[in-house]
Amino acid sequence: MSGVNINLDAGDFAQLADFWERAPDITRTRLMQAMTAVDADQVAHLKQNLPRGAAGAAGLAGSVTSEEQALDDAVIGITYSQVDYAVYVELGTKPHFAPIQPLIDWVKGKMGLLDESARSVAFAIRGAIAKRGTKAQPVWQTTFAARAAYRQQVFDAAMVAIARDLAGGAL
Repeated sequence: MSGVNINLDAGDFAQLADFWERAPDITRTRLMQAMTAVDADQVAHLKQNLPRGAAGAAGLAGSVTSEEQALDDAVIGITYSQVDYAVYVELGTKPHFAPIQPLIDWVKGKMGLLDESARSVAFAIRGAIAKRGTKAQPVWQTTFAARAAYRQQVFDAAMVAIARDLAGGAL
């Protein structure tokens, strides 16, 4: 599984720690709303930027999802992919002998070639991977960095909303 975790540790934020202590239900609810918004934004941007599969299939882009969980004293969100090759796309690979059947399938879908032609091209690609490896496509890293200001804005708004809720909506 490949993904990016966003964790807020109440110990790092005195105000947030105070909110958890004074009103855990309000704090948990507001942070869960914020985490859900942040994860949805991350998923949407990743799906725009990750590679599509052969013949326009969902591929890596279609495999991205997120989950959020509210605990007693924390809210956890994760955006991830469960496809085996996600980490190899993100980080690239050293030279290796790739399995041939996925390459044949990819060549058929991307290039529209049939059996023997697809097999021949797939073996050529396999040879190139064996010599050079694959280049990193750090979409997760760049998307996470590009969306930092948005994440900060969402969590800042959540903090304001918690303070407003604690003041009885008077802020």
